[in-house]
Amino acid sequence: MEKKINLSGLLGFPVPDGEQKLDGDGTGLGYNLGILLEPHKDVAIGASYRSKIKVDVEGKVSHDIPHSIPSPYREEIQVALPNTSATTDIVLPQQAYIGVYYKGFDPLTFEIATRWEGWSSYDSFKIHFDKPVADSTSYVLGKNWKDTYSYNIGVKYQLNKSVAFLAGYLYSENPVPDETFEPSVPDADAHQFSIGTDIKFNKLRLALAYAYQKWQGRNKHNAIDDNPNDGVFNSETSANGEYRSEVHVIGISLNYRF
Repeated sequence: MEKKINLSGLLGFPVPDGEQKLDGDGTGLGYNLGILLEPHKDVAIGASYRSKIKVDVEGKVSHDIPHSIPSPYREEIQVALPNTSATTDIVLPQQAYIGVYYKGFDPLTFEIATRWEGWSSYDSFKIHFDKPVADSTSYVLGKNWKDTYSYNIGVKYQLNKSVAFLAGYLYSENPVPDETFEPSVPDADAHQFSIGTDIKFNKLRLALAYAYQKWQGRNKHNAIDDNPNDGVFNSETSANGEYRSEVHVIGISLNYRF
């Protein structure tokens, strides 16, 4: 995680922003369950569940102070914002998925599906510092995310025994409420469109895919600023405004069956 730090507020006069960066590693343990039913030769119904996974993270917090800030102010900031070890934890949400597959229109195959994600488990983000940073040994940011659903439909056209074409659409809800929406995760409801191909050469299988995802525009108008822990709202560092995002994804998969 990276973010800017308003050093002007720390010193009381205008200076360039600093940067804070958290690097860490962690492990977690979870499980998956799944079932596939075929009530008819042309119909299959699949369902799966993934447990939530708590990842305990250990790492380091580092600060980059601009060299343009003269002494002794730069040294003063370095004392207030030391590099230090830190710990946090992240809870990956539980998920439930169900889909229905129909192949009665050969060579066309259709699937519709929905997925639930339990993001309400992400109620806050906490970092604990080994050394005080800005006179505090912890950083807490409320999240209060909510559970979400996504919905998708896909189609496959089997051109021949070796080549198939695929296309799909997905709509996903976002878990971030307006009161905790901030730039580190500028999420919004999203639409995704995808196309791909599946090619077989004897025991070799090659899959290519392209997806375009567009997040709906979203406005931030809340009291979260660069330092929500100080209890003082700074409109100049709140990053309030409109957020728009899009992403292009290319996927390549190569399989060999022995």
